[in-house]
Amino acid sequence: GGGAGGMGACAGDKDGNCNPETAEPIEINDMNPIEADLEPVDEDEDFYSFEGTAGQALFIYTDAKQPPDEFSNDYADLVITLYDANGKRIAENDDPTPRFSNDSEIYTILPADGTYYVRVEECTTWAIQNGLPDTSCAPAGDILDTSYTLSIFELDPALPSIVIESKGMDIADPMSAAAIEYEPGQNPGTFIIATNAGYFTDAMDKDYFKFTVPVDDPGTMANEGIVLDPTERLVGYFNFPPPGDSGNGSTSPLGMISIVDPVTMAVHARIDGNLSNEMSPPLEVGKEYLIEMAAPAAGGDFAGNPFYFFLHNGGGSNPVEKELTGGGAPNNTHLTAEVLVKAMNTQSYFVEGDLTGAPVDVDYFEVAVPAGMNVVSVACGAKRSGSGLENFKATVLGADGMMSVGTGTEAANMDLFLQNLAVPAGAMKLYLKLEAGSQNAMVTSSFYRCGVHFNMM
Repeated sequence: GGGAGGMGACAGDKDGNCNPETAEPIEINDMNPIEADLEPVDEDEDFYSFEGTAGQALFIYTDAKQPPDEFSNDYADLVITLYDANGKRIAENDDPTPRFSNDSEIYTILPADGTYYVRVEECTTWAIQNGLPDTSCAPAGDILDTSYTLSIFELDPALPSIVIESKGMDIADPMSAAAIEYEPGQNPGTFIIATNAGYFTDAMDKDYFKFTVPVDDPGTMANEGIVLDPTERLVGYFNFPPPGDSGNGSTSPLGMISIVDPVTMAVHARIDGNLSNEMSPPLEVGKEYLIEMAAPAAGGDFAGNPFYFFLHNGGGSNPVEKELTGGGAPNNTHLTAEVLVKAMNTQSYFVEGDLTGAPVDVDYFEVAVPAGMNVVSVACGAKRSGSGLENFKATVLGADGMMSVGTGTEAANMDLFLQNLAVPAGAMKLYLKLEAGSQNAMVTSSFYRCGVHFNMM
């Protein structure tokens, strides 16, 4: 992290690019990425330089982790930092948003013309520089492969699936909302993640983008969009890279972010962009929606570089509770709990549903304890994913459906996560009880999404 004082330690450097003065040039849009090593991996810092222009939107990304495990400790856990010509930190990233890997990436818009530097280092080196214990990262001694690649590409709005509002333009009128683009992927029914960006002009600014997620019609031969399993429903996934010099470089925080009905302007889903960086509400197939990006009421430097990014794709959901799909009776007590099916090749169960009329509606699910498993963890999302459910609560109950094994409530700034609860001795099954304190009167959706994960300790 840091500014110029944190740059260029050069301890044990083997490749000669350990500071800005010895930085290796990198070309924007070069189809051949930089290939390099961090040697020694727990000390080396590699610097790269490029020329950029004010307002240029860039995607800077690395690749060190290799499939099938993008989180394997066998490979370096990279951190990348972007500096301007004066050594001022502009942006930084450890893990991407969404966190599908440990490979760092930055979506940014440059604030000025000039020379820029990218520093690549291993998480352990970065942690020590920032006064953190090296235990903040996976052990550097476990790394077997120290190689990585680095690329920088310009995000050109002329390219498919990229929409970027220019600084002089304002899409504050819902009637003239910018359309999110869906570009088909390599496989039928898939789409490239849509990259969208804009600027806040002041604390009252709101920008609008419109979208209709393409979904396949099973009654036709052609594949028009996402193929949904009968047990799933359509979900819109939105991710928001955080701002600031320890994020994407924007000089403005995010405000309230909403999914809105374009006809009634009713809010379907909403998050506080300062407290959550993802939103994933269920959507009605074939319906057009707006995403409303609101500036923060306070804390924005609108005279600086107040941009924002969001990434979007559509997809299927967790298996939906059968009460909603018409295939099951109400599951409002443990005696009528819906029995969940374990996900293939895992020790986990997944479900999503709605609590209609909270706090009256309560959902119960039954899960079988896999053989040999003695701890259980539960991860759920509701309000922090855009739902109107307030004080969403999950409780793990014993085989009698009464004894509490553990309970937790989602907070505005903290996910609901129950970790490694002890499975009662001899229990062959457990129950998951889901409830909420109330429904936000300003948000129409009432969804939740949960995973139950067994392990042996």
